[in-house]
Amino acid sequence: MYHFVSKSDGSFAWEMKGEMCGKYHQCPRDRYKMATKQISFTNGHRDPVVDIDFSADLFHNHFLLRSCTNAPEILYWNAQNLDEVDMSECREVSWMTEKCKITASNIGLWWSKLEQEGDINCVDVYTDSSLIVMGDSCGNVCLYRYPCDRKGMYCHMYHGHAAVHNVSFSRDGHYVISVGGKDSCVIQWKIV
Repeated sequence: MYHFVSKSDGSFAWEMKGEMCGKYHQCPRDRYKMATKQISFTNGHRDPVVDIDFSADLFHNHFLLRSCTNAPEILYWNAQNLDEVDMSECREVSWMTEKCKITASNIGLWWSKLEQEGDINCVDVYTDSSLIVMGDSCGNVCLYRYPCDRKGMYCHMYHGHAAVHNVSFSRDGHYVISVGGKDSCVIQWKIV
């Protein structure tokens, strides 16, 4: 598994390789020099980390990082030194993406009937139209209203893959792109 997440201003980036560790890259104004520090998540999560995300703004003079597992479990960290931050302090934080599979605003996905039948592999949110899309291990692409924070949320479900490995909204929010695994397919879905 390989993830790379960076701040939009280029100030630092996280690189995830493997299951429980990552590299923190700090990028000074001189873009040709980069300081790198290897950091491990082994003191926080019980399972392998599968998703990471940065806070969009500074939080007490530092950026936050959130990481989640398939357990499902989500933890919050000071992005500079990887000290764990209490979840209650992070309720009003805005995030760069909504790719983490478990958050307070998408917990309804985990309570849905679909979660009982297969694992949630990926999510993406298009906040302009209040939609969240989820891909699962059964090959389903499911479209929910966002936030999806209650039990029994209705969804539109479509099947097109053996298993869905990634989903993403187009920039304009008119399409969802899903990527399969063994079927080696990329499907474009039009939202009507």
